[in-house]
Amino acid sequence: MTTSSKDKQDSEDKPLKRKKISSSKNSENKETSKNDRKSKKENPKIIELANISSLDNKELVKLAKERKIKENPRDRSDLVNTLVAMEAEEKNATIGAGILDILPDQFGFLRPPGQKNSPNDIHVSRSIIRKNKLRQGDFVLAQIDFPEEGGSQRYPGALKVEAVNGYSVDHIEKRVNFEKFTSIYPNEQIILENEPKVMSSRIIDLVSPIGKGQRALIVAPPKAGKTILLKVLEKSKPITLRKDLALSQELRI
Repeated sequence: MTTSSKDKQDSEDKPLKRKKISSSKNSENKETSKNDRKSKKENPKIIELANISSLDNKELVKLAKERKIKENPRDRSDLVNTLVAMEAEEKNATIGAGILDILPDQFGFLRPPGQKNSPNDIHVSRSIIRKNKLRQGDFVLAQIDFPEEGGSQRYPGALKVEAVNGYSVDHIEKRVNFEKFTSIYPNEQIILENEPKVMSSRIIDLVSPIGKGQRALIVAPPKAGKTILLKVLEKSKPITLRKDLALSQELRI
């Protein structure tokens, strides 16, 4: 059976037309996939709350008086958590807080202080950790979403970070890594001499003086009086009067 040159040309032209049609379908599929991704990124469950964590201490105290908060907060993060919780309750938003524990797989959980693998853990995805530059041990306050019944997700998930260690996310991003700090040698001595009858603190001032920001280690055999020496140092006047809390905490540890 013979074929003419025109038939050959028609047979060659047909697959070319099919390719053009398939390419148009691919472009339509790409557009639909982009729209699906946009719809996934725009999470309607996130509720916009006031940026309370960006306020300074005076503004926080003023706002706490306006809200008539009776409880005395322990620190800044405790006050920020209380104010954000009150606003979230007014706007029907769900928030959760905890200490961030980052796992080797780069995702983490917000856990209650002193606990691990508790049922109250809050899942934090890799994208949220990278976006907000969170670190191990940060106290994070975030909006959360509870898992659906029968779904694969076991723990509540963090949707948006509201505060980190009592400050806003913009303030936390400016943190410097500990490895990049410049070490400064102590240039001011702490005088431990207290009473004329106590010789141990006087001997330390002469033999092994301690400066502000310095660490010291007591090495002695058992029952040589290490605990008694720590008590003498803790009761010295510079620690009690000058409020050198860092040194007193080191001694207690």
